[in-house]
Amino acid sequence: MEYERAGAGATRDSLSFGLFELNSAEESLSRNSVRVKVQDLPFRLLEILVERPGEIITRERVPQRVWIDEARGKSSAAQLGTDLASL
Repeated sequence: MEYERAGAGATRDSLSFGLFELNSAEESLSRNSVRVKVQDLPFRLLEILVERPGEIITRERVPQRVWIDEARGKSSAAQLGTDLASL
């Protein structure tokens, strides 16, 4: 999968990957130019993954902006993966 800065009219905060465009400044995700509703926590995780294409991101490496506390991080990691896969 290729990751690139979004095309015409995009800001430096927009990244395209496959059919999707993620805009960090607007905290929005679009698929084929149609906005996709994504909850806050899955959006923040997706943002981290898109910012680091090709890297393996472990739970231990996910910045504090996603994991509110360690207990929540352990219990919700699998659910976040499921949420992102359903997009």
